Amino acid sequence: MSEVEMEDRFVEVLEEFLASALVAWVRTFEPLVEGGCELSAPYLEVNSNSHDALGQYLQLLDGVFLNRVLRLIDPNPKAERVYRNERSDEVLRVQNLSILTRHLRQYYQVCESERESVSL
Repeated sequence: MSEVEMEDRFVEVLEEFLASALVAWVRTFEPLVEGGCELSAPYLEVNSNSHDALGQYLQLLDGVFLNRVLRLIDPNPKAERVYRNERSDEVLRVQNLSILTRHLRQYYQVCESERESVSL
């Protein structure tokens, strides 16, 4: 497979992911999230769908928007600072996503314990 074919396939898979139900659901929070992420905003390059898809994906990948969405769902997490990742710093991305997974785990555990107490 040539490099161009691989890039085309990557863009195809990326666009398929961005059209998925989960991403569509997350996008419904855009107007509610402070500072907005504008996942659907056009990329500032002329006629470049692949860059638009990649830009939208990277905005999800940095973890800032997803952390803000989760704080709308569960506004009482352990206070942890989420860092805006302006230079595609992998360390900040991992840190933001770690905060997201801890918050998700904590929220799930609280929901599970509440459900168990109700079923008793």
